[in-house]
Amino acid sequence: MSRRETLQRLRRASPPLPLAVLSLALLQAHGASYAQSPVNLDGPLTLKRTPLLTEIIPPSERGQLPSLVTGDRISGRPDLDTIVEGNAALRRGALGITADRLEYYQPNDLAKATGNVRVNQGGNVYEGPELQLKLETFEGFFNNVRYKFLANEAHGEAQRIDFVDANVSVARQATYTTCRREDFPGWMPAWLLTATTLTTDTEENEGVAKNARLSFMGITTPPIPSVSFPLSSERKSGLLPPTIGIDNTNASRSRSRTTGTSRPTATPRSRRRS
Repeated sequence: MSRRETLQRLRRASPPLPLAVLSLALLQAHGASYAQSPVNLDGPLTLKRTPLLTEIIPPSERGQLPSLVTGDRISGRPDLDTIVEGNAALRRGALGITADRLEYYQPNDLAKATGNVRVNQGGNVYEGPELQLKLETFEGFFNNVRYKFLANEAHGEAQRIDFVDANVSVARQATYTTCRREDFPGWMPAWLLTATTLTTDTEENEGVAKNARLSFMGITTPPIPSVSFPLSSERKSGLLPPTIGIDNTNASRSRSRTTGTSRPTATPRSRRRS
């Protein structure tokens, strides 16, 4: 290689002089700012919250999110419908749907799923055989559902759940408990709420059960026309789900989560709503 070719390659590899000078000036400016505000490098780095990182997607932006569809066999018509068979999956933002078969109709934003359907809505999980759901508004229904909520790990089953929107749902012929499920045959929770209808509102942090019964340690209450309860550990008037303790005479007691007072009874304490 000649000397002339070597010089030409070096010139192409080296940045122009003005860019090099600008880079050096920026490095000096950053060095000065670091010198004025020293960083403690002895301990581990910590992350800080910032409003620039949005944890909840605004409703106005949900419709603009792209949808990702995968599966073994995909067919359809552009801008009309998509049919996925075998290991079907659809994801949009914080919503994920998996099923044996998935149909998506773009004009009305409607998804129909059948066979081993699983919905994950920001951590709330629903499982069952048949689902119809409008993705953007989260309107639809789910038949023969098993569900689990992220906020309080409550779970249960329902003959059908009607989704009113992303926050409100109405479960029919439903059960509800916060007892941790154990993996053995015949397991039953220490307490179980059954209701003809169970309405949950995550925005208001409230559940309302109509025509309800509470079973606690094998004892079932008479029918309760209507009862409300919180969906998280925050304080709220209404039914307070009991926890279990044993006193010095081996008698079971229910303990209120919000007040911590023991009561020798198997029924939950009710308060008049203010």
